[in-house]
Amino acid sequence: MTASSFQSLATLFREKCQDNTEGDRCERCAPGFYGVVRGSHDDCKPCACPLANPDNNPTCVTEGHDDYRCTSCPEGYEGKYCERCATGYHGNPRMPGGHCEECKCSPWGALPGPCDPVTGQCRCRLGATGTPCDQCMDRHVEISGVR
Repeated sequence: MTASSFQSLATLFREKCQDNTEGDRCERCAPGFYGVVRGSHDDCKPCACPLANPDNNPTCVTEGHDDYRCTSCPEGYEGKYCERCATGYHGNPRMPGGHCEECKCSPWGALPGPCDPVTGQCRCRLGATGTPCDQCMDRHVEISGVR
């Protein structure tokens, strides 16, 4: 058997993998899936980083018998399953359609520090209001450049 026919045979085997497996003998789970390949159609389960959704983190590794850990959370996400927003971000990535957004606190109206990790509410200075603390309360005025 020539080297090129061996490569063709290896390619044929890889292309024939099913049930979210890969490898020369379909011996491991494909990227985006985890588990131990034993020959069953449901051996490889999707990585839920944080939800089992193709738009989410495509990489995880098996941990223990039936668990996994996400290995590359997108920017703004953290946790074993990328299930919470990192400091400086807010949202609820565990909810379908939920995601993490960067905090947008006003440099004039907000106190230093991160926003609320779920709601995005910034900590407002006295006289400031609004989620990013970018509005003046009644009977307060903004003086540009004064902090």
